[in-house]
Amino acid sequence: MSEKTADQHSFRAASVLALCLPGDVLLYLLLPMQSQAFGITLAEAGILLAANRLVRIFGYRYVMQFYTRQGDRPALLLATGTAALCALGYATLSGFWWLLLLRLGWGLSYAALNLSTQVMATAEPLGAARRTGRSRAVIAAGPMLALPLGALLSVEYGPRVIFYLMCVTSLIGMWLALGLPSA
Repeated sequence: MSEKTADQHSFRAASVLALCLPGDVLLYLLLPMQSQAFGITLAEAGILLAANRLVRIFGYRYVMQFYTRQGDRPALLLATGTAALCALGYATLSGFWWLLLLRLGWGLSYAALNLSTQVMATAEPLGAARRTGRSRAVIAAGPMLALPLGALLSVEYGPRVIFYLMCVTSLIGMWLALGLPSA
């Protein structure tokens, strides 16, 4: 793989994660502050916020096996589709068990998205450190833009409206994932 191709794939993978990650990050802002709008208690909000990390501990192995067998594009299409469904669920569903299912799905999706950014950044040894740094900067841009926008929209329209927009950004991420290599 050429350095230019590695740069392009790394930037694309980072952009995909930057578009999907805000749906999760906004939950850390909105779920504790507006737990009643989601039909849960504050204690349940804490459990839900931890659930996506716990599933990654146990599920990362399976995500990695799927990624290795299927390749980058299929893994990211599945991950971005799941991220979009999670964002749509955050906008429409209430109750602990529904939200727990969504958080578990997001945790596995994040594992695939994050794995892709690391693989794409280091696929070509020449320039890997530069690509990794740029990748992390691109990824951080998504939450950086979504947090103030989400806060403003939640004050004006309630905590759920922003997740419709996050569903759309995840679908844009899915479209970008089509340009990644399948193997």
